[in-house]
Amino acid sequence: MNTIFLPMLVQVGLTFVILLFIPGNRIRDLKADPSIYKPAALDNSVYSERSRKFANSFANQLQLPVLFYVGCLLALMVGATGLCAGIFAWAFVGLRIIHAIIHVTYNNVRQRFFAFAAGVATLIGFWIVVALAAKDSPLLTGTNPLTGLGG
Repeated sequence: MNTIFLPMLVQVGLTFVILLFIPGNRIRDLKADPSIYKPAALDNSVYSERSRKFANSFANQLQLPVLFYVGCLLALMVGATGLCAGIFAWAFVGLRIIHAIIHVTYNNVRQRFFAFAAGVATLIGFWIVVALAAKDSPLLTGTNPLTGLGG
């Protein structure tokens, strides 16, 4: 189970770490330029580049990783928690960390894209492993795991 659960927790942790930087950055921006207070209510573009990097990175952690979370939950339910699923899960999370670091620091779009694309490919591999395990799962076949009978 740890092959799936731990990377899922690390991904959640990454999302929270990025989130925790947003208020401090925005407060710093508002103190530096109080005139942005009112426009900031409707327009995030008034914040500094640093603030926008963290906000954009946080939003990004709520996009593709959603498919990872769903896959992890399904993997736990159908028992797809072996080495192959674990390697894909850890690789995905590692690539998301790389993507986030690039995003909130020097933000090279080309490098960020390669990290993103590699993460997508890894996530597809993860889902293939989970789907192959799920196809025979009593959870999806309707077979009672205690009796071996349907429905």
